[in-house]
Amino acid sequence: MIYFAFQQGIASLYALAAEKELLAWNHTPASMPAVEEAHVAIQQAINHNPDHPQYYFLAARIWQWRAFLSAGQEADQALTTAKATYLESAQRRPMWPDTWAELLKIEAQLHRDGQEITELGEYLTKAAQYGPYTPAVNIAISQVGLAKWKLWNSEQKWLVIEHLARGLYGKNSRHTLAEYLKSTDQFKLACVLASRHEPKLEINICNSVLK
Repeated sequence: MIYFAFQQGIASLYALAAEKELLAWNHTPASMPAVEEAHVAIQQAINHNPDHPQYYFLAARIWQWRAFLSAGQEADQALTTAKATYLESAQRRPMWPDTWAELLKIEAQLHRDGQEITELGEYLTKAAQYGPYTPAVNIAISQVGLAKWKLWNSEQKWLVIEHLARGLYGKNSRHTLAEYLKSTDQFKLACVLASRHEPKLEINICNSVLK
């Protein structure tokens, strides 16, 4: 028991170091040396405690940063590894909505025209199922939902619109989502779709484009 407690304690210290790096990158852009350092730390955490789902979640996020800093085939390989690592986390914590939201975003990045959308649909459904009011889920479904709009069936389109409404209404998601939608010239479209789906919901952030 003492040995396992010691191992878990060491693992948590390594994980904390990796998470600290990830949080810092929200304010200061990551560099590849910093990503490498964080990757070593989280891998040590996994080595000491290989059953902890959060460690795989953090490792996958680090792989996403590696992809962001890479290009071409190297970026795709990093995204593929991130996807596999998120699936490892999901096996250990299947009802955690943020994992499915990240899987949805990664699968959208890896998807190519003409490919099947089985996994995209699966991740969309699971994200919505486990986190219907989770900001990360509302944002992810809104972003991917509009980007891949032509691929969805009617039921999936209504699900996207539902999360658009929640994302633009929720205080912890509306500003982030609105800024993203403005950057992709989809803000007015999103507001129109959301207001039609939820006409009684006062989505104040959309007032400027719905007058």
